[in-house]
Amino acid sequence: MVHPLVKDDASMIKYVNFFAQLSRHQQYHLLELAAKRPFLRDELIDQLGGHSDSVYIVANGRVKIFELNADGKQIILWFCGAGELFGFSETLVPSTFPSHQINAQAYGQGELLVIKKTDFERFITDNPTTVLPVVRLLGFRLREIMDVLMDVTSSDVTSRVIRLLYRLGAMYGQNTGRGLRIELPITHQEMADMIGASRQTVTTVLGDLKRKGVIETVHRMIVITNMDSMRYLLHPPNKPFQKINKMQGNTLSSQLMESEY
Repeated sequence: MVHPLVKDDASMIKYVNFFAQLSRHQQYHLLELAAKRPFLRDELIDQLGGHSDSVYIVANGRVKIFELNADGKQIILWFCGAGELFGFSETLVPSTFPSHQINAQAYGQGELLVIKKTDFERFITDNPTTVLPVVRLLGFRLREIMDVLMDVTSSDVTSRVIRLLYRLGAMYGQNTGRGLRIELPITHQEMADMIGASRQTVTTVLGDLKRKGVIETVHRMIVITNMDSMRYLLHPPNKPFQKINKMQGNTLSSQLMESEY
């Protein structure tokens, strides 16, 4: 039986999806090394400072990666979906990170593939071509951290919300007849936790964007209906603006990837 992770999916952002970048042989090898671990909604999978002896691949569902600030407020760094790897920085440099450096919490129900650190190290050593996917993923996560730092230090909440919509659209966007639908049911509080704002402020900004016809909400999912207006709000004429490459035939999601990533 083919494992649901072992598939050809051109829509995957492959530098984020570690599993998708492996050869079919490597995928099955990794599955043989892994133990399955189901998780429940809101279950704390890993905690900052906890013992680090395994890496994780999300088999299905989503996992929220977050930190806590000095006031104990949650700052969401990113979400991991099917095929994505987390907890591996502690494996790569164990002397520097002897314990877990992040908090990981279940975002709904799902299942993890848990791989012992020694097995994962051996897998990487025996399969040198897997190093590049790890480097790509590290580079992408670094960019995400930089975006979070820019957002939490910016005083313009509207820009923070729009930049977040760009990021979510690039990661989870699906083109529809209405526009770019962000395939991630996310609450206003969670959006606020990703940009260092209050829930009330995020709700106000989203309401304003709806009134301007920039976005709409369908079944708890945000649809970006007017990309040009969103760009204008983020880069008005009195601000420096680097023109986005709009090659003929590009989808909205590919334009987002070009402009933000």
